[in-house]
Amino acid sequence: MNDLLQYFNIVVKNALRQKNYHQVGRFPKFFLSQDQETVEGMSYANRCRKWPGYEVTTKQCTAGIFLNVDACTKFVREQTVLEEINERLEN
Repeated sequence: MNDLLQYFNIVVKNALRQKNYHQVGRFPKFFLSQDQETVEGMSYANRCRKWPGYEVTTKQCTAGIFLNVDACTKFVREQTVLEEINERLEN
């Protein structure tokens, strides 16, 4: 059964990679950086972007295999913490 779970993970990862999604982090979360959008309505909106993506999980259940594909969003700041601290110290 573990081999079957690994097979499903590989198939799903390859399908997402073919669609130009990139895995970010250790967990199976894939994001599409080409579709990034600027976050609006916040004080730091010009320095924050959101990336659409998917989170994929496979588990073994009593009735068989459970495959869960969830939509998720990653928020990426374009400013480092050091730059933020220096900016606040200047003001």
